[in-house]
Amino acid sequence: MSGGSLDYVSYRIDDAADEIESYLCGGFSEKTEERLKEAVKTLRKASVYAHRVEWLLSDDDNEESFHRQLEDELKELENKQ
Repeated sequence: MSGGSLDYVSYRIDDAADEIESYLCGGFSEKTEERLKEAVKTLRKASVYAHRVEWLLSDDDNEESFHRQLEDELKELENKQ
């Protein structure tokens, strides 16, 4: 398995985002729901960064690949949201 230099932190960040999503539509005010959605979006972006940095620091990606993959994954994430 690739990565590992940051103890696969991106998976824990994704888990946190998933957990927050499970609370959406759970009786919170509209304002709170919007903040929770912002938190999920921010965590998803942080997960992408953590994943790419981890691969770079583990020598699974070189700098060129790091930048290209990061840009591609951030664009993909933005298109999903």
